[in-house]
Amino acid sequence: MNRRLPITLLHLDVHHARPEENRSNILAGVRKAARKGSRLIVLPEMAVSGYSFPSAQEAEPFAESLDGPTLAGLRELCTHYGVYCCIGMLEKDPETGLLYNSAIAIGPDGSTAAHHRKLAAERRWATPGNPYTRSWFDTPWGGVGMLVCADSYYGLPARTLALQGADLILVLANWPPQGVDPRIIWRARALENGVGVIGCNRTGLDQTMDCRAAASYAVTGEGEVLLNHSSHESRALPVQWPLIGGRMTSAQRQQILETRSPRHYSHLGRDTNGLEDTTHIWGSAPSSPVNIQMLVPERHPERAHAQIREVMASSGQAIVSMLPPGPLSASALGYAEGQAVPKGSTMIAGASNGNPFLVGPWGIHILSEDQGFHVAEVDGFRMALVRPQALLHPELAVSLAKRGCDLAFAPCLDLSPDLRTLLGVKCLERLPIALASPEESVLFLPPPGHEPWSELSQTRPGTLRIKLDSAAFRRRHIMDRLNLEVLCR
Repeated sequence: MNRRLPITLLHLDVHHARPEENRSNILAGVRKAARKGSRLIVLPEMAVSGYSFPSAQEAEPFAESLDGPTLAGLRELCTHYGVYCCIGMLEKDPETGLLYNSAIAIGPDGSTAAHHRKLAAERRWATPGNPYTRSWFDTPWGGVGMLVCADSYYGLPARTLALQGADLILVLANWPPQGVDPRIIWRARALENGVGVIGCNRTGLDQTMDCRAAASYAVTGEGEVLLNHSSHESRALPVQWPLIGGRMTSAQRQQILETRSPRHYSHLGRDTNGLEDTTHIWGSAPSSPVNIQMLVPERHPERAHAQIREVMASSGQAIVSMLPPGPLSASALGYAEGQAVPKGSTMIAGASNGNPFLVGPWGIHILSEDQGFHVAEVDGFRMALVRPQALLHPELAVSLAKRGCDLAFAPCLDLSPDLRTLLGVKCLERLPIALASPEESVLFLPPPGHEPWSELSQTRPGTLRIKLDSAAFRRRHIMDRLNLEVLCR
């Protein structure tokens, strides 16, 4: 029998440093949602204290332990109504005195079902969480995992939960509308793992953030948007989550995870903590800015031939040419096979007959059917040629970044909006991503912080020319707090 699971997101106006008022609103909201029949109730990040604290000294008075008044009240409500509740809060560990930005799940028996401490923690006051902690819990409808806000910015925390069996990932957020849009991130995390994602955001004004236009969002693993809502006032947002046979199905998840290649992910273990520049660390040599040209094919055959002649004429210059699958790539490969292999600092990449290839002064490398990527270097510029299907996995993007790659290029037969997002979002792992299809060539550049990434795109026939300063992207800040026991198996 197919039915739906009633879930409520409490999209709250959290008042900064007013815990009693916030706690009262939280308990009233949970009670009301439970009475209306919700089985799972989700609250935002740091829902009791508010978010913006400049120091541990200012945050500590508003921190609670797991035995504090907020969780005591929620345990009572969950037991009384037989519901699950997930809340984000400023936690103090009574044994160590350490402060955490935490998410706690309470089960219908009142016990702690799961406990997650934010991995991408606030440097001013918070201690980062342990990636090996159990951040997921079982329900009668399937597995549910938890992340806190910026944890979802990076691909591997969500992937870890999917590998551990989560059918639904809850992101407890305090994510203002300025900067990168979290809905793009949350949709990408859902599609790249084949699991549902719910982002419970907040509204109102914090000390340093305006969240009045911040959105809460729910999307299935197949990409169906069930909720996309913002409000200037507190709102209880209902979501009817689809069930099949009483379960949150994740057939898509299993299909996706079966295409992983853990043997290629060993570089995930490399430590980048504190590194300001990865030049020399992983065998990378200093690299001057590189001229990149990305081609969108001309429709007229003569003009298309002129494009190829221009590409081949660049031999001996410091140019990387990237071509979409199709006649342009086939012609370039044919020239190279006819002994016109580029010399000097030139590389040419494309795809012919379904197989990506890379041509350079060393010769020609064509990816075999079972090969997902190949890494090559010319004059200090290290580039990965990648099959699009392999790059869908965040493990590979991070591994390539930790191999010291300056760019990953994937030739695509078709670049649908979702595929474009799924591949482009990998630049958040601090790795520039280039994609070329017959209709569009685009370069995604990592932002310096949590700003939106940059996109340089060509959709008309012609050539997109870019000077890429790889040195700027070797100042990598990569998520290192990873459960390697799960990711590398």
